[in-house]
Amino acid sequence: MQQRVVIAMALLLNPDLVIMDEPTTGLDVTVEAGVLDILDDLRREFKMAVLYISHNLGVIARICDRVGVMYAGEMIEQASTHDLFHRPHHPYTLGLMHCVPRRGVRYDTEALYSIPGRVPPLTALPQGCTFAARCALAEAACSASRPTLTQVATDHLARCFRWQAVIEQPEMVTQTGAPPGKAAETRTEALLNVRRLKVYFSQALSVLGIGKQRDIKVIDDVSFDLASQRTLGIVGESGCGKSTIARALAGLVPVTDGEIDFGGEDFSVSIDARSRVKLQLLQMVFQNPDSSLNPRHTVEVALRRPVRRFEVVPRDQEDDYILALLYSVNLDETYIDRLPKELSGGGEAARRHRPRLRGRAKARVVRRADLIA
Repeated sequence: MQQRVVIAMALLLNPDLVIMDEPTTGLDVTVEAGVLDILDDLRREFKMAVLYISHNLGVIARICDRVGVMYAGEMIEQASTHDLFHRPHHPYTLGLMHCVPRRGVRYDTEALYSIPGRVPPLTALPQGCTFAARCALAEAACSASRPTLTQVATDHLARCFRWQAVIEQPEMVTQTGAPPGKAAETRTEALLNVRRLKVYFSQALSVLGIGKQRDIKVIDDVSFDLASQRTLGIVGESGCGKSTIARALAGLVPVTDGEIDFGGEDFSVSIDARSRVKLQLLQMVFQNPDSSLNPRHTVEVALRRPVRRFEVVPRDQEDDYILALLYSVNLDETYIDRLPKELSGGGEAARRHRPRLRGRAKARVVRRADLIA
């Protein structure tokens, strides 16, 4: 609903051009489809052009006539939507398409491709091709000079010396290796048991001047089990109660009725009533990181506080542990003193930061598993 209001605001003055910056991020598939249909209808009705910014390849394929692919501040490929998706000429574009999970294909039967490495910081771009360090087809010439955006086919542009190899040997770009295979079952008993969970919210009503209360049944009689080292997916449209289940498990909303058994312990109580051990056993990643991170705390403070409070490692090992945590989520030490406003959903911020750990900066990077051991 909020997105629809924002779209209406953009159309107030009947513009010739509307710039859509990730307008459907965070929406479920059915709402996203409805918003996309509205956008297409409005484009025709108002006879306007649309510049659509998105990382969602499926949305781009559905709504756009032409696509431009960006990498490290440069346009690296541009073509009609049909040509780009059916015959990409840049290894990065081809890699992006292979990163998308396919419906019905599991990780233990077919490995999912992932582009190695990271986008280089804009303040330290390489001399040659900005993608060369991550490209399986790169040659010496790719690192010596930067390619220009060249017409490689009719109405198709690409910034790559090896675009012909991308067409002739696409398998060289997206090699994934053998899938990991299905892990052996080590435990069959449930780690989490949820039985007849109910979460009701009260709503105040006024009928003929008389105040009344009614219960809104957000979660009503939900039961499921989750075994150790297994993954359970809960899906549904917006408003169906998925997030409320998660918040009830985390103790962030009161449970009206039902049982939550986690590792043999009662987790139906609120977070304030949970012991220190219980708080450490169950953690949550929220949908909106903007609301999860304190805007006044740096990355270091956000990570060091729980590490110290729960005494995860001795104090003289905290710096190493924090760096190991960053590397485990594919971030390096340059992020350590950044504030949430200096972080984005992907890529590097424009300003290069110098790592600043309390005491001394650690040059040695250790694995998180080694520290835990």
